[in-house]
Amino acid sequence: MNELGVWRAKVKETVALVRESLGSAERIAFQWDPGGPTNPPEEAQVRWFIRTAFAQTEMLLEMLGLTETLKRVQKIEEEAKKNYAEYGYFEDLFLKWAEELRTFLDVIEAQPQVSIIGISEIAQVLKSVPSGLQHWTWETKARVKGGEARKWHIDHEYHVQNLLWFLLSPMLPDAQKEVNLPPVGSLSPRADIVIPSMQLVIEIKFLRPLQDTNEIIRGIAQDRGLYINDESEYESIIAFVWDDSRRTEQHSLLQDGLRKIDNVVAAVIVSRPGIMSESEATSETEEAQPSASQENADDVQS
Repeated sequence: MNELGVWRAKVKETVALVRESLGSAERIAFQWDPGGPTNPPEEAQVRWFIRTAFAQTEMLLEMLGLTETLKRVQKIEEEAKKNYAEYGYFEDLFLKWAEELRTFLDVIEAQPQVSIIGISEIAQVLKSVPSGLQHWTWETKARVKGGEARKWHIDHEYHVQNLLWFLLSPMLPDAQKEVNLPPVGSLSPRADIVIPSMQLVIEIKFLRPLQDTNEIIRGIAQDRGLYINDESEYESIIAFVWDDSRRTEQHSLLQDGLRKIDNVVAAVIVSRPGIMSESEATSETEEAQPSASQENADDVQS
């Protein structure tokens, strides 16, 4: 079994353990007389099973990297500690905290992708972008009778951002786009795409013809200091560079430079597809394109 298979099996096993603990607590509690006193030894057993279920749920959320959800569960447990065996009636007896935990389990199981996608899988999806671009719309003539030839231009960083958002948002329910992070002095950083559950920032750069590749490295290094600090909840960065100049001979050096920046866990460089004619794209959109300095400035507001 590969690493991903082992991970999936561990997640499935942990979910089963939580449900088993909840079921054990409920099998005891469901025997109680709704109108009479509870049996102290049985109540102690129920408390133990519910406390165990909380610990197992928190371990599961740590495995999945769902830090915000983990904080919510920990807050709920602070209330549950007053009486893990608290119960109520709605047609039948129910254990209050078992119902709370089961809600979280149902959400996790309804989003199976959360348990199998990690930072390495996201990086692999981004590296596979060229495969999808093989069928990118760039028509020299209309494909249907009465239609018009269409060309989907990618002219600047915001177009690349939209492309990556299209790919990642269905896979990652908590993904957010253009997020304002805690200020650093008088600067207000804004990250391109963030995945809070993974404490991950995906930062996008657009490499233009004649632009020095070192500008990209300096830009990511600057972003790193603004995005990852004592006030930030993020710990890792994936740098994604769209090479509009197709300088593939420089990719290895650029990638190596980006990987040496602290907290950059992956560096992905994708060239403009050959199907996109540089001469056509430049002539049609040259005036409307923001400069590299303008794009970098948009990442930081003073």
